Amino acid sequence: NVDKSLEGKLKCLIFIPILSQTYCDPKSFAWQHEFCAFNKLAKEDLFGKDIKLNNGNVASRILPIKIHDLDAEDKATIENEIGGVLRAIEFIYKEPGVNRPLKSTDNKTDNQNKTDYRNQINKVANAVKEIISSVKNPTAKPTANSYQPATNSPRSKTKFFFVTASALILIIVFYFLYSKFLSSSFPTKEIGRSIAVLPFEDMSKEQDLEYLGDGLAEEIINVLAQTKDLKVIARSSSFQFKGKNEDLRDIGKKLGVSTILEGSIRRFKDHVRVTAQLINVKDGSHYWSKNMDRKTENLFEIYDAIASEVASAMQTTLLKDTAPKMKGSWNAEAQKLYQRGRFLYDEGDDEQAFKNFQQSVAIDSTQAISLAYFGFASWNLERSELGDYYAHKAFTADSSLTEARLMMGTLLYRKFELRKAFDEISKALQTGASNPIVLRTAAHFCYLTGTHTQGKILARLAINLDPLIARSYGALIQASYAEGDYEEMLNVARKGIEVFPKHNGMHIWYTVSLILNGFFEEANKNLQDISDPQVKESLLTVFYFNQKNRLKLDSLINKVNMKNASPIDRVQTFAIRNERDSALNELKSIKMDVNSLFALRTSPFLESIKKEPRFKEFMARYTFSEKTFSIPH
Repeated sequence: NVDKSLEGKLKCLIFIPILSQTYCDPKSFAWQHEFCAFNKLAKEDLFGKDIKLNNGNVASRILPIKIHDLDAEDKATIENEIGGVLRAIEFIYKEPGVNRPLKSTDNKTDNQNKTDYRNQINKVANAVKEIISSVKNPTAKPTANSYQPATNSPRSKTKFFFVTASALILIIVFYFLYSKFLSSSFPTKEIGRSIAVLPFEDMSKEQDLEYLGDGLAEEIINVLAQTKDLKVIARSSSFQFKGKNEDLRDIGKKLGVSTILEGSIRRFKDHVRVTAQLINVKDGSHYWSKNMDRKTENLFEIYDAIASEVASAMQTTLLKDTAPKMKGSWNAEAQKLYQRGRFLYDEGDDEQAFKNFQQSVAIDSTQAISLAYFGFASWNLERSELGDYYAHKAFTADSSLTEARLMMGTLLYRKFELRKAFDEISKALQTGASNPIVLRTAAHFCYLTGTHTQGKILARLAINLDPLIARSYGALIQASYAEGDYEEMLNVARKGIEVFPKHNGMHIWYTVSLILNGFFEEANKNLQDISDPQVKESLLTVFYFNQKNRLKLDSLINKVNMKNASPIDRVQTFAIRNERDSALNELKSIKMDVNSLFALRTSPFLESIKKEPRFKEFMARYTFSEKTFSIPH
């Protein structure tokens, strides 16, 4: 069944077709199910169709090899499909009356094209290497001998796509790379290497073990996340299905995994029994199941034992230095409040999460993980001093804990100690490469300090591991906004609306995206549905500014009370009025925080002053481009 076998192979980072005279028949299976199918996939996945190279050019993820000179009709068919000029690496042997594939034994002096087989192979390898290098390290310098079938400008509206080929089609899947960066899974013959761990259901009569079930699932996720070559969905997305009687096959599809671990926990006197099952979401069959009885005080043994057995069933090897987060004895009521807080935090209810974390640390302040999340919730609610205090508390309690180190890095960049912040966040990435909050925070650091492209890559990784949490989409939207990539911003916001149709913030970002891309009619319809007058007025300012409707824009900004306005608002208002000196003079009045920095770095209202030396000098204090994060695999 060729159609079925192609489904997995098309999910590749780089697609290499062999372009022959027989391929370009629109009615053929190859044209429809290879080229057109991949072209569609590449438009919709997290990387997009094109990759920005380190030399500034843009290369397609379709890298064609041409083995025949094509007829004009075939060439036109391809170029019409790709919307650009066909460029390919040629493997063609040509003499008068001869038009055939180049062989390794052909003498280049006899070939009218003078191409050498080994040299052409080398060009392919270099092109592949450069794309991978640009994906993994967007700020690296390009190699000198690289082949670049690319556009001349990364901002060009014309995309050059390379087209696919014949029955000899080559597909480089790059399993090891694609599985690290994208959400698709590549199953082995028996068990796929992607998993979601659902909360363990409390089956006890007293219904008082929910916190243990949640804690068990969380710890298994933490341990499995350290496993090489295993995609593990974050707790915040897998816990979305808590208490819901939903078909596991549907859950697997929504989370993009091939395997689900579910289970239950119940009490028998001073023992608890944990039942765990590893399930193939494709057909609902069981790979593995296990009952474990432990004394209540030995719960950490249950965590490690189940995680190890799951890893073995998944055909992987756990890293030996994995350590549980929950150290020592944790007061049961405090742990229960922490678990409830985590659930609310992941749901986006920061206020209620804050209250639960506050009560948890009041009962037991020894656990760095609860201290860290209390700090995160405090910052989200703009309770800065409290967040700063608990950042220090968490780091003091356990400086080796990924979240505690992340808290310290966040505190440092909030104070604009950028080099120290970079070091701490880098260390958090080393131990928490599979933790979406780490990826989102690193992305936030990047787009605040000017390394937008890497911020986008980190945010995409967060979505990959946390596909049902709005914060991950928000990180990618903001990174795209900071870079000025409004097209990607719109695509991500549109996807966000599909996943979170009732999320108010996502609708606001979507409206902003529509405005910045010039879709004013649809944006205007969205504006009518916004009830908050302050938000609506802000969006109308963006709307009229991008429409260049000076009359209505002046009417809005003349309402601004400059005496009561914040310094950042005064800077933007002066810039809109094109009063550049007043705007630049106002910069020194800003008491800088991360929100003000984001506005200064991204606001479209500041175009009139962004090229001014005084503005560049001011922003240089908050720019950090000396190093880039090591992108986690």
